Amino acid sequence: MKKFLSMVLALAMSTSLFTFSASAKDFTDSSKIKYSEAVDVVSALDIVDGYADGSFNPSATLTRGAAAKIICNMILGPTTADALSADTAPFKDVPANHTFSGYIAYCAQKGIISGYADGTFRPAGTLTGYAFMKMLLGALGYDADIEGYTGSNWTVAVAKQAMGIGLDDGNDKFVGTQAVTREEACLYAFNTLTADVVEYGSKTTVNINGATVVVGGNEASKVSNTAAASKHYDGEGDGVMQFCEQYFKDLKLKSGESQDDFGRPAKTWYNKADKIGTYAKEADVVYTTKTKAETIYKDLDLSKAYNYATVVDGVKGSDFVVTKKDGTTVNGATGDADTKVGSGNGSLIEVYKDEQVITVINTYLMQVTGDYDKKDEKLTLTEIDEVKASGAKSFNLSSDDFDNLASFSDEEYVLVTVANGDIKSIAKAEKVSGTVTEYVREDTVTAGGTVYKYSAMNDASDKSYELKSEYALYLDPYGYVLYTDGVEAEDNYVFISEFAKNSQLTTNSKVVAYAYFLDGKDDEITIDKVNNSKVTGTNVSGSNLTNVDGQSVNAGAWFKYTLKDGKYNLTATNKSKGNDNVGTNVTVVNYDSKGVTINYGSGTTKGNASTVFVVLKANGDVKVYTGIKNVPDIASHASINDTYVSVYEDSGYAKYVFVKQGSGTVTGGSNSSDVVFLTAPDKIGTDADENSYYRYSAILNGEETKVKLDTNSNTLGGYLYTEIEYDEHGYITSWEKVDSTYANNNKKDFSYNAVNGTVTQKSNTITIDGVGYYLANNAKIFLIEGDDVTVVTAKKLATDYKTASLKANVTGVLNADGEYSALYICK
Repeated sequence: MKKFLSMVLALAMSTSLFTFSASAKDFTDSSKIKYSEAVDVVSALDIVDGYADGSFNPSATLTRGAAAKIICNMILGPTTADALSADTAPFKDVPANHTFSGYIAYCAQKGIISGYADGTFRPAGTLTGYAFMKMLLGALGYDADIEGYTGSNWTVAVAKQAMGIGLDDGNDKFVGTQAVTREEACLYAFNTLTADVVEYGSKTTVNINGATVVVGGNEASKVSNTAAASKHYDGEGDGVMQFCEQYFKDLKLKSGESQDDFGRPAKTWYNKADKIGTYAKEADVVYTTKTKAETIYKDLDLSKAYNYATVVDGVKGSDFVVTKKDGTTVNGATGDADTKVGSGNGSLIEVYKDEQVITVINTYLMQVTGDYDKKDEKLTLTEIDEVKASGAKSFNLSSDDFDNLASFSDEEYVLVTVANGDIKSIAKAEKVSGTVTEYVREDTVTAGGTVYKYSAMNDASDKSYELKSEYALYLDPYGYVLYTDGVEAEDNYVFISEFAKNSQLTTNSKVVAYAYFLDGKDDEITIDKVNNSKVTGTNVSGSNLTNVDGQSVNAGAWFKYTLKDGKYNLTATNKSKGNDNVGTNVTVVNYDSKGVTINYGSGTTKGNASTVFVVLKANGDVKVYTGIKNVPDIASHASINDTYVSVYEDSGYAKYVFVKQGSGTVTGGSNSSDVVFLTAPDKIGTDADENSYYRYSAILNGEETKVKLDTNSNTLGGYLYTEIEYDEHGYITSWEKVDSTYANNNKKDFSYNAVNGTVTQKSNTITIDGVGYYLANNAKIFLIEGDDVTVVTAKKLATDYKTASLKANVTGVLNADGEYSALYICK
């Protein structure tokens, strides 16, 4: 008796999340294999193998030629089958030297396969489930003529026989007219291994117009087997020869000697003394919701009460009494009624009647921390506060244990299972988004018109929602909610640097604030309410607010806002953190394999791929960077406390970050790697969109050209610029001037020296006013005077200024090896 009481269980059990086995053969794509036991056993016997790159490619379709090879490997063994050859072409499209000719010739001679009416076999073509079943039935000894596997209705006879002996077991969605995949072929071959071999007595045939037709013969009978050495199942025989007992005598199945990692009764396959793998048995009843003792009692059709051992996430629990008319739920077995572990929605509860064991596998939600580390081949996960603790001992997953880690991305939510403190499986979590219109605490939430129940692992099922707002719901494999995350529109958050009265009036003065928005805009705005309380000039104290419904509200923080009739209603949040004038404590370290670290004076946090950085640069420009891969390095000046950082932190990560550069540095990030030396202003222009630009003569990445700036300025000439940003028109909108201060803070990239002395040259080193520059191969030296640019050699420069003094600013660009790839000498 098998009962599956969850409508979605079959779907969930077919995913990689619940493909648990300890197999001898590891394929690089093993997580994609649904029928792991079948693939492991069949591949261990070398009936079907993987590819040279280590993959198995389970979903690839099986060709007719490859199917013939499988049959020969099963009947003859892979060594003998590999030596097969054909003296003549078995079919007109299968020449004697064809890769599969030997296999095809053998199967044709044994009557296991037949070609098409036009004399072809079409070895590269796919074959249907019925066609492959017909071949397997032939391998078992069934006669195609006697059994009616020929003629227009051959599929009916094949289906009846194949399904009658269980060749399709394990594939509840078998469709015989569809092409067979590689892993389906393994499943059907695996079922054939344990199927009974048959034989016939004499059969009667007649010749009709030159064709041999079977007109009589006895029915197929099972071949007897009394040899003890051939019994494959626990050394016990049923008196009948199974296929593996005839052709693979070293294949043995041992039951009852082991459990899998989750404590489920298991069976283990061996080939000689080599262990192929251990696989959980099929449970008698399965549940994915809170389950009572009386329910199990009824479903198992018990006649009296029994004590069942329990194992939750691989850890042995207390015995659980399965008895009639008892409303006790399975969580009583864990001794922890508060956490309800193993008792609620989303807990996979499997009951084994004969072994008297109940096992529970819970699904936990975690989040990926950082991208996959290609060097160490590891992926790091972190637990989520609103999901019950998994009990995992380590959150660093290795590619030695999981084949698909590179497919997961930073910040992605994943489902995991844990046994005895070790993470055993990982899969991407299903995410659904919708507007929340109703919720019942500790029960359901309605989003997008659909009612979702909470998982027992959701540790915040009593949370409240902002109705008519968008939320993301992360579901377990059974459709229960593990975690909900508000999907807030990013334009609903603003950084307020200061509050002020807008006039000299006292009681009736309006309140204004200076705001920095997430799209990079900054402006003075008028405030109507703060925390839903009306504010006036009487609330202003310095740059902050006081007595707002009895509370102080400080500027220098992030606020959520709504806008009505041109006035803002601000809502303070306790997720906004930071300090003003925190000096050397302020750093935003640029992206590396460990992510980005943000120090904001009194604390430290991490950024991720969604973090938005609003940076107020020293020149007054506001720049926005999204994601840790794009944010520049930011550091405060070593001795001046004028750098400012405020962080909006959510779930342990910075969601929004405001940085006032002050006298600190902002380098790298998503800015282009271009370097531009502006020599002299050229022309002022206007484009088709009426955008004004200022054109400069320039040296761009070592080539003379013209560049356009989005602002009119004629004071930029004579300097090298880096950290270049462009707008959609190709105009330069942002830059950093390389002078002595910038170069000193970025020693690995640039140098800057004001010189007034002679020049010497020796080999690749040129010395100007006592400062040496080791030149890279093909380095360029630009001698610049106004808009006159000359490319000179080191030798020429040394000759011209051997005795004469060179008075100029020398800007150097260094490569990764510390060599100068370019010198800009501006007289």
